[in-house]
Amino acid sequence: MPELMRTDFIVGRILISLLFIIAGLMLIFRRGDFKYLSGLIGSRGVPLPNLVMILSIIIETVGGIMVAIGFYTWIVAAVLILWMIPTTLVVHAPWKAPPEMFTNEVYHTLKNVSIAGGLLVLIAVYRP
Repeated sequence: MPELMRTDFIVGRILISLLFIIAGLMLIFRRGDFKYLSGLIGSRGVPLPNLVMILSIIIETVGGIMVAIGFYTWIVAAVLILWMIPTTLVVHAPWKAPPEMFTNEVYHTLKNVSIAGGLLVLIAVYRP
C-alpha cells in the first residue's frame, strides 16, 4: 500500500477537514450564523462582510472536501492556513474581546493555532 494511502493518513485528513466542511455548511443552512458573523466582522472593520462570508463558505466547504478526498491536499492546506490567519486575528482576537469573552477567544485562538499545526503536517506529508 502506498505510504499516503495508509488508513491513518486518510482518517487524519478526514478528521481535520470535518471542521471546515461543517463550519461552511452551517453558514449555508443556519442563516442566523451567517447574519451574526457577517455583522460581527462588519463591526470590526471588514469591508463587504457579506461577500467575505460567501468567500468563507466557499473556502471552508470546498477546501475541507478537497482535503478530505486528498485532492491537492498540501496546496489546499496552505490556502486554509492563509485564510485562518485573518479570520483568527479579526474574529477571535482576545486582545479586542470584552473581559467576559476573553477566555473564550483565547481558546478559539489556540484552537485555530492547533488546526494550523495539523494543516502544516499535511503540507509536510503531501508536498511533493
